[in-house]
Amino acid sequence: MADFGWISSGGLLMDTTGDISLVAGYTEVQSLVISRLKASVEGWQIYTFGANLENRIGDLTSTVAVKIQRQVAQSLSDILSAGMYSVKVIIVGETAQLYVFVNNTAVVTATISATSVSITGA
Repeated sequence: MADFGWISSGGLLMDTTGDISLVAGYTEVQSLVISRLKASVEGWQIYTFGANLENRIGDLTSTVAVKIQRQVAQSLSDILSAGMYSVKVIIVGETAQLYVFVNNTAVVTATISATSVSITGA
């Protein structure tokens, strides 16, 4: 069985559960990633799908970068195929910079500080 992948001019996306959906391009994928980063872990009550970045506010120790990376990767794993995306986290002082790349293109950035989370398209 072959997996479908999204293309910049639009196409089909098959997620890891086998669901197929239409994808119109970069903007839609960016929107999907942003919504996952903003969502809480228990976003749909019985399903865990969000990255829940807000629970990292004020918890920016040297080991938290790996935890943030793991949370984001887990939240994206059911909408993007493994190898399609990567997550990078850089902690500088009391701020964490998060970058999500899809097909080696930065699509979303997030800043987690001691008091807030800010998520934007790249």
